[in-house]
Amino acid sequence: MKPVLASESGIAWLPRADRHGWDAVDVANDPSFVLPDGQVCSLFAVDIAGFNGSRRDDDIQIYVHKSLYEMLQAAFDRSDVPWSGCAHEDRGDGVLVIVPPMIPLAGLVDPIPERLRNLIRRHNRVSCEAARIQLRVAMHIGPVHHDGHGFVGHDVTLLCRLLDTRSLKRMLAQSGAEVAFIASGYVYENVIRRRPSLVDPARFQPLPVRVKETRTRAWAYVLGVLPRAATRMRRHSGRVITPPGRPPWYARPAPRAWTCAPAPAEVQAFHAGLPGYAPTPLTEVPAIAAQFGVGRVFVKDESARMGLAAFKVLGASWAVHQVLSRRPAADEVLLVTASDGNHGRALAWTARRAGQRARVFVPSGVHPAAVAAIAAEGAQVTEISGSYDDAVRLAAEAAGRPGATLVQDTAWPGYEQVPGWVVEGYSTLFAEVDAELSDAGVAGPGLVVIPVGVGSLAQAGVTHYRSRPGRPAPALLSVEPDTSACVLASLTRRELVSVPTGITIMAGLNCGMPSLLAWPYLRDGLDAALAVTDADSAAAARDLAGYGIPAGPCGAASLAGARAALTGEGADGRRAALAIGSGSTVVVLSTEGTAANPVPG
Repeated sequence: MKPVLASESGIAWLPRADRHGWDAVDVANDPSFVLPDGQVCSLFAVDIAGFNGSRRDDDIQIYVHKSLYEMLQAAFDRSDVPWSGCAHEDRGDGVLVIVPPMIPLAGLVDPIPERLRNLIRRHNRVSCEAARIQLRVAMHIGPVHHDGHGFVGHDVTLLCRLLDTRSLKRMLAQSGAEVAFIASGYVYENVIRRRPSLVDPARFQPLPVRVKETRTRAWAYVLGVLPRAATRMRRHSGRVITPPGRPPWYARPAPRAWTCAPAPAEVQAFHAGLPGYAPTPLTEVPAIAAQFGVGRVFVKDESARMGLAAFKVLGASWAVHQVLSRRPAADEVLLVTASDGNHGRALAWTARRAGQRARVFVPSGVHPAAVAAIAAEGAQVTEISGSYDDAVRLAAEAAGRPGATLVQDTAWPGYEQVPGWVVEGYSTLFAEVDAELSDAGVAGPGLVVIPVGVGSLAQAGVTHYRSRPGRPAPALLSVEPDTSACVLASLTRRELVSVPTGITIMAGLNCGMPSLLAWPYLRDGLDAALAVTDADSAAAARDLAGYGIPAGPCGAASLAGARAALTGEGADGRRAALAIGSGSTVVVLSTEGTAANPVPG
């Protein structure tokens, strides 16, 4: 009986005697082993864009080449397509993969490209610019032949032509995405279009393939990049309401029925034992309630949180506690992070009290007062001329040195434990809100408005309010700058995406991609999301100041978002989506004070 496919591991797939299915057989030492001839297999190929570029010396190429194989193996294995059971042929700047016939092509279409995109994003964040990867991915199906030297045949050739088509290369280069995925016409028509639950066919666009003698049409899309303005995003599940005069807005039904596990109960007790801890005030503002047409409005004022003017110390202190508790007591460690201001200062404060050193990478656009506040806590501050994502990458590189560890509040594949501790730390804020509302005679909020950057605080809010079965669940609304609305973009597409960032006074919210750890909670647990302008935030900050609440632009974003959602043109529809009526209680989280991030005059 002839085997149909062999892998590097010496495993061949043999058809069973009843011809129903296949068996894996070790043929590494079998001299009678014959490679496949004419068997129909799923074909998968990747190619690294610009692999031979002038900035990639031999060492960089070796590093990138090795990383590619590690990411391919991880993506296949995590998708239940065993890498060791596939045949791989190296192509220098890419890899050809032949998949056993018993594994359906649908198993490659979803979720391997998405997993590859996430792994590449992690690689790029911790790699120098010359070592970052953009990848072209192609899929086809057809007979496979082996001539003793390599895999050949019309369909293998077509697969390689798909990767080489100029239009795909141009699409990837112009998008700035990590991955461009191209499917042959057969794969698109017979797998993707017929099973839209895998990958949305509407994402694909037809591409002419004219390479050498090949003339055909394929279908392609890039993973993870959207136009800059949220108002131009394609409609997906949920509703995007963005006509002129209305805020960029997303809402979806039934998130309040979604549930998750609660945060650890010991977090609040830990914070209660810290020097200077006290619950921050929950201030009722009847005038705002009257403006919004609701029963009561409360503002959670974080401007005096343990002397640091922002809520971030709740997450940083708990995360550092967890990190240090897992090391010998006498260990000295450099705690490293990237920050737009508040998280960096909180980490520096925590490090100083623990007798440790801190280094904080700060992107461009952060207010000088915020930078000075970090330095005043004793941290080494490294200002860079780049974005928040650039700062995260540099911080991760610095934390890879001996005696250093990264305490970052955003997650990516392979870096999830510490950001998870940060999120757990934020749970104290919501526990305080519960107690303070109870003291005010309110059973619970009808709406909680949360400012978002990468979404960690919103993740904590979702965790708190979606982990209490049997209790009324409030609506949860996220608010972010319109110059970097990555959560709104991701919710609109129902997938994790990145967006370009611009200049905004809401520096702490100026993030291009949601946290990988937060994303499932945001996707399934938020009722709605919207974006506000700098002018909206500044006006809200002035209003809060008039009520005795010193809010910075990020903190004031919540009030701006509540105003945009509950008033103005189209408000009836937005209020209905949030189930907010004239008797509802609204809680607005003002996450920073003016001492953390002054409002421009």
